[in-house]
This record gives sequence, structure tokens and C-alpha cells, in this order.
Amino acid sequence: MYFYNSYNMKGMDNNILIFYAMLAFAIILTRIPYLGKFFRVTGTLFHEAGHVLLALLVGHKVKSVSLFENLSGEAITAGNKGWRRILVAFAGYPFASISAWLLFYVLYHHLAGAFLIGFLCFSLLFLVFFVRNGFGVFWCLTVVTMTAAIYYYLSPEFHYGFALLLAMLLLADSFISPIVLLIVAFKTPGRAGDASNLQKATGIPEIFWTLIFVLISSWFTYRVVANFFPYLNSWLS
Repeated sequence: MYFYNSYNMKGMDNNILIFYAMLAFAIILTRIPYLGKFFRVTGTLFHEAGHVLLALLVGHKVKSVSLFENLSGEAITAGNKGWRRILVAFAGYPFASISAWLLFYVLYHHLAGAFLIGFLCFSLLFLVFFVRNGFGVFWCLTVVTMTAAIYYYLSPEFHYGFALLLAMLLLADSFISPIVLLIVAFKTPGRAGDASNLQKATGIPEIFWTLIFVLISSWFTYRVVANFFPYLNSWLS
């Protein structure tokens, strides 16, 4: 299973090299001050999108979405209490994990161009209808402009590279964030974000919800690696 169709082993080796070079670059990028955090907001966007989409599905009104420089986010919704609010509060982490799997699936089927158009429309939609804080608006505008420029002015190879970078960043964030939340739930339960909101709504301790998030993210991360990482899929699947 490879991201590019190849006509010889040398071509396949080159594609695998590109794939893991982008993985290494994504990891290095997250360590660069300011720039790393800027790109990692992609994970925040998809997390808050999970809350927003579930809220809309259950008939809640979405008042605003905020994306912050420290990688946190906030989706303010209004609606009835009960199971609907529980679903909305639960949706963020699983949606980010599912999205990471979906992005790799799209790339695997050689649809990097469609990937970029989808990401562009997704970011633009949130900018127009939901994101209201200053940094969030700036981030969305920058990402929309950058993605559009890459799609219209650069070659398909750059489309693939940028799309793979975004997918790698989202995969890493969707896997690591629930683990960080689990640690927070152990140390300061009342500050465990979505898990604390779920605890207030259900009475079930934060640690239970964070473990569920970790299990979901771990399973989707495993499926991405098993299905879409060259060579590794041969013994992980």
C-alpha cells in the first residue's frame, strides 16, 4: 500500500523516502517556536469542529468558536441539557481522530488536490460562520490564503507534501492531546476540559472520559499506521 502509483521499485523507494521525510519534518516543525504552534492549531480547529458539527446535528445553536495561540479552543453552543449536551461535549477528541484517519485515506487514494480544496473550504466556512476571536480570524485567514496559493501556483508534488504535512500534524495532535488530558485529569481533575464538562453533565469522573478519549485516539492512530504507513502496514495489519 503506497501513496503514489509507482512503476518500479526505485520509484516506490523514492515515494517512501518522501513520506517519512515529511513525517520527520512535521515532527521538527512542531518544535520550532511560534511557527510550530501556529501549524498545530490545525488540531484545535478539527477538535472544535467536532463540537460544532455535533451541536448542529442535535439542533443546538452555535454562538462562536475561538482558536487560541496556546493551542486551546472554545466552542460556545446553546441548547437543551441532557444527552444532547453530553454528545456535543464528547465529540471533540473523537472527531479529530476520525478526521486524521480520513485525511490519510484521501491521500492514499491520490487525492491531494481534493484534500487541499476540502481543507480550504472547511477553514473558510469556519472563518465566515463561527470563528470570532482575533487570533482565530488571523489564523484562518492565513491558512486559507496559504492553502489557496499552494493549490493554484504550485505543482501536484507540493500539493501532496503540504497535504501530508497537515495530515501528520493532525494525527500527532489527535493522539497526544487525549494523553495530555489524561495526565491533567489525574493531577487537577476540575481543569480537564471536555472531561470536566462531561463529569458535570453525567457525574462520571473525568478519568473515565479521558480513558475513553485515549482508547479512541489510540485505535484510530493504529489504523492509520497499519493501513497507510508504507512498509509498516505489512506487519501491523
